[in-house]
Amino acid sequence: MKTKKNKLPGFMTDVVERAVESKMATQKIELMDPNAVANILMMRAEGETVSAIVRESGYSRPTIKRLLHDHEDTVNDQRKRAALNMGYASATYTDLLMKRADQLSEDDEELRKLNPKDLALTAAIMQDKSDSAAGRNTIVIEHRKGPTLDDASAVIAAAKKRIADKSRDGAIDV
Repeated sequence: MKTKKNKLPGFMTDVVERAVESKMATQKIELMDPNAVANILMMRAEGETVSAIVRESGYSRPTIKRLLHDHEDTVNDQRKRAALNMGYASATYTDLLMKRADQLSEDDEELRKLNPKDLALTAAIMQDKSDSAAGRNTIVIEHRKGPTLDDASAVIAAAKKRIADKSRDGAIDV
């Protein structure tokens, strides 16, 4: 697992203190490998899934789930910080994109070379990361009411019956 040492000190003190205060056994990962715990908590705060954390860290799913449960407050605090950082990065990058757009609007030749999808995609990714880190929904699921499979089966059965009735009456040559 890659160690992100630059992100460890701030909140790791709280994690280790919590482990010591709760009289956790010395076999607990918080005391044995606080860097790994910090990385796990930071990955979750940055929006990684439990499966991705298991793959990256090498620790089992139950261990990851326990860490996330035991240190939920830490993860939530880090998630808020990550959301702010991503929001600032998104705003900064959007400003740079707007500045570049202004420059390009004055240079028709350069503007023709640029794929607008590149600019839009970059801004959208940064906004999505900000929303994800803040815990906001990034996917909208729409629920529609419509015919069920039973309704469709009933329509098909009725159509078959009508065809059979007409064929018996000689209205349809088969």
